[in-house]
Amino acid sequence: MFQDIAFPQNNEKEFIEVALRLGTKALIFVYYFQNQKSFEEKKKEISEIRDINAEIGVLLDEKNINKIHVNDDYVFSKNPSKSLVENRKTYILYDFEIQERNDFLHHRNSGLNQVLCHEMKDKDKILGFSFSTLLNSKQKGQTLGRMQQNARFAKKYKLSTIAASFAKKPFELRAEHEILAFKKIIGYKT
Repeated sequence: MFQDIAFPQNNEKEFIEVALRLGTKALIFVYYFQNQKSFEEKKKEISEIRDINAEIGVLLDEKNINKIHVNDDYVFSKNPSKSLVENRKTYILYDFEIQERNDFLHHRNSGLNQVLCHEMKDKDKILGFSFSTLLNSKQKGQTLGRMQQNARFAKKYKLSTIAASFAKKPFELRAEHEILAFKKIIGYKT
């Protein structure tokens, strides 16, 4: 079953309405938490949603990595550093493509390399591809090229991957067939 990923800001109902119109039956709502108490409160609130199969995810960075204790929830890290890749708490890593540095002559500076790929494979991490990143990019060609290079790395090193909307606004959500087309464009045939 296709699960889309969204980053709501107290507008979960709007995300649910748009997702249902698109035919999406499951959403992962991802939040950034400062402490464990707010995480537990939001987790309880999300578990009470009955319109759609909703789950909660946590966005971790180096500031809050030790403040939140998660068990079986989705743990995301955006544009992670090597220390976050090595950390056992993170689960889905995405937006490696967002780099301020210029590309090289013969390949893209996509944020991913063979060392990180080996580390991700050893620690059973999932590489995420964000349609929202491409949608909102000012340099779409460069971002798409970096995503394609990261997809080649993922295939070469046999990384688990996920492609989803990673929507920050309700109308950034995409239907399943659009995400499948996005996956084909970045280099996945299945």
